[in-house]
Amino acid sequence: MKYQRLGMAVLALALSACHSSSTPAAPTSTTTTPATAASVAVTGETLLTGIGQRSQLNAMATLTDGTTQDVTMAATTTWQSTNHGAAVVATGGVVTTIGNGTTTLTATYQGVTSSLDVTVAGVTTTFVGTVTSSGGQRGTFTLAIQGAVTTASFPTSAPVSGSFQFPGSDVVALSGSYQPLNASLSVSGFSNGQITWSGTVTAGGLSGTFSGPGASSGVFSSQKSTVR
Repeated sequence: MKYQRLGMAVLALALSACHSSSTPAAPTSTTTTPATAASVAVTGETLLTGIGQRSQLNAMATLTDGTTQDVTMAATTTWQSTNHGAAVVATGGVVTTIGNGTTTLTATYQGVTSSLDVTVAGVTTTFVGTVTSSGGQRGTFTLAIQGAVTTASFPTSAPVSGSFQFPGSDVVALSGSYQPLNASLSVSGFSNGQITWSGTVTAGGLSGTFSGPGASSGVFSSQKSTVR
């Protein structure tokens, strides 16, 4: 009898343990909503002084979670210009000036738009100076930058054209570009092979070096420029 009561007690404890054990809670799922654009800000040069000049715009988006994201090169960012006669803007925010005038350049990302008003007021900066070969021969050069030689806050470039000539030699045409970010100029021409000129604009003057085939090398300089 004693063993019967003991067995019944063990059974009761086992049943009690089974009932008191809790059933594991089913896992809960959470849905995270991706952040989207709350606003977009477009920045860049607002005054461009060269015809055929290129300038870089930037587009920065502020998202709904408070973070910022550079969307200048985003595949879903679209760029537009309201006046193609003044300037056009391509994918990636690259602006190319066409003629004098004003235009509004816009960037749209995730349906949010921002704009920047840009004025194109073309001027030409012309340098006339002397070129001296490594052998001591002296000649003259003219280089015209399609724009003002001022520093820029954003990557930009302006076309350059011109020529040089040594006495008794043919005129050699030059073409290339000017980079306002570091006030540097790079042009090239052809005379018995390619000739490359590299220079820097400082205090209204232009100076640099050139090199070409064989012993064709030397320096060039101009102490003044004209702007019109």
